[in-house]
Amino acid sequence: MIHELRRYQTLPGNLPGLLELLEAKLLPIACRYGTLRGCWTPVSGTMNTVMFLWEYESIEERIAKRAALARDPDWLAIAEEAAGYLIEQQGEFIAPVPFLAEAPCASL
Repeated sequence: MIHELRRYQTLPGNLPGLLELLEAKLLPIACRYGTLRGCWTPVSGTMNTVMFLWEYESIEERIAKRAALARDPDWLAIAEEAAGYLIEQQGEFIAPVPFLAEAPCASL
């Protein structure tokens, strides 16, 4: 199991529009190609940002699913509009530490 933390930063004032687009159009398509475990916006630090945590069985599954998403006609129809909101995109693969992989507080 792997997780990918993706961050998208918008210009000031553009985050509400991006969130509306995500809810109405982007996430219903993207969720065909991965398991979304969470979506957050910061209350401190770098503002105008939305973060997603995606889960995949393996890096190979992630590569295949993201490639399929990139070919999806529904995604292609809306991707350019979404890109207009963004000034930066970051992604990183993360893994839980072994001693907190299951029910973190219960194990302490």
